[in-house]
Amino acid sequence: MKRYASLIIIFLLALSANAQSTGAVKMLENAASRLANAPSAKAEFTLPQNGGRKGSLDMSKEKFVIISPVVEAWYDGHTQWTYLPGNDEVAITTPTTMELMESNPFVIIANFKTYYNYKASGVNTVELTPKSKTSGISKVNVTMNPGTKWPSVIDVLLASGDKLTVNITNINTSTASPSITYRYDNRHKGAELIDLRD
Repeated sequence: MKRYASLIIIFLLALSANAQSTGAVKMLENAASRLANAPSAKAEFTLPQNGGRKGSLDMSKEKFVIISPVVEAWYDGHTQWTYLPGNDEVAITTPTTMELMESNPFVIIANFKTYYNYKASGVNTVELTPKSKTSGISKVNVTMNPGTKWPSVIDVLLASGDKLTVNITNINTSTASPSITYRYDNRHKGAELIDLRD
């Protein structure tokens, strides 16, 4: 009888773990859907590997602007401008979706089902591994906030071995920003413009 009771407990625990795992994936699916359907999403984040410095994101469908102390990037749906303060230069490119995911972790969230294999890894975490062997990203762990149903931490392991952690402190959907928001506005007057477009 004790053995039978133990088996029931193990079975119930397994069901509970599976339900929690499914919940993490469902939350990520929901977040991706909200990013796709909202006029825009605005987020604030910190970068612990850079002393906890703060940054912000404004994303509207495929367009976005990221402002942080270590990098600034604008993408209007076709052209990306990337400013690196250490080099004082602005690189102009026409990136692929794969390249965009390396510069903006939120693009990973929006496209995870298309470009990644995914599985739950813990109660509120989803592990993503790229389907493409040539991806510049090796693995992504997305920790979901059960209260907001938005990501709270995005851990990215690049193929180079470098790691990026983004702690999201606030995120919400709102009305769309003007299109010009997602284009570089020449704010860095002395920066060298390097056009890398084909």
